[in-house]
Amino acid sequence: MNDIPRLPSADHMSAIRNERDLHERWRALMGELGFSGRTLWVTFVLPDGIMFPHIVQVAETPTYPADADLDGLLWLCGQAFEVVGDDVTVAMLLSRPGSAGVRDSDRAWASGIVAAARARSIRTYPLHLATDEAVRVIAPDDLIGAA
Repeated sequence: MNDIPRLPSADHMSAIRNERDLHERWRALMGELGFSGRTLWVTFVLPDGIMFPHIVQVAETPTYPADADLDGLLWLCGQAFEVVGDDVTVAMLLSRPGSAGVRDSDRAWASGIVAAARARSIRTYPLHLATDEAVRVIAPDDLIGAA
């Protein structure tokens, strides 16, 4: 189950039509798992399902997000719409060292992104999490009880 899907060249990648397609793409992009620090990866999925060819990496991402971090992140996403178009969906992945279980800090990032995106009317896929063990989605059920 941990086999890394083969990642075709950008011009041969299939469209992302649903969350499973996005999960497979993130898994392929992460390659061999193992992380020395926490990084937030941000990109866009265009209306035709093609992932924008550039991914922004926010290295040294704090363990817990501050409101200013989230506001700034989603503000930048909004600014990027001038380049990629405003009918895109934002896709993000948080990578960190450690086990595959969802931690309170992961929930804080996921719920914070959801709230900040709603406040700016920005469409997002659920946050994905990559650890030393697995790549998974942080599903709405994972957020129950998140602050």
